Amino acid sequence: MSELHEFVKEISNMVTELFNKNHEIFPMYHFINRKGEHMITPPPILKEEHEDKKGMQLAIIREFIKEKDIVRYCFFDEAWMAVLEPKEEYVKPEQHPQRREIILFNAEDENLGQITATRDIIRPVNASPCLGPLQFDTLGGLLSGRMVGMLPPKGTAQ
Repeated sequence: MSELHEFVKEISNMVTELFNKNHEIFPMYHFINRKGEHMITPPPILKEEHEDKKGMQLAIIREFIKEKDIVRYCFFDEAWMAVLEPKEEYVKPEQHPQRREIILFNAEDENLGQITATRDIIRPVNASPCLGPLQFDTLGGLLSGRMVGMLPPKGTAQ
């Protein structure tokens, strides 16, 4: 297991404590800079509506990463997840009949690359909600999207 996996496990343990108190999680970033200093912060909150609000937020985060010399981070948030069957018509995960509510972890390290993991949110009818075990993505495919490769490139494939 890599240091990045261990980092996500530590954050997952912290999330468990928060979730057990509040029964919900708000989106957060946990950053570590080159000096080893830890910074935990929510995503930027924009006062005005922007045409590309997510893009603007990510631009602010990328600038923060560059300015603070961040070498490792993990973003976590609640999300919906659904697995589509072959040839099944696309439906947004939150509308899929077999959807799962999860905590999504997206972590990146300048030397170790990027990993994702999830924990199911279990909400029993007559009991307090709890989190399922941490599960790392083992598909091993290529990742793409606005939140992939947030750390500045070092000139080689990571």
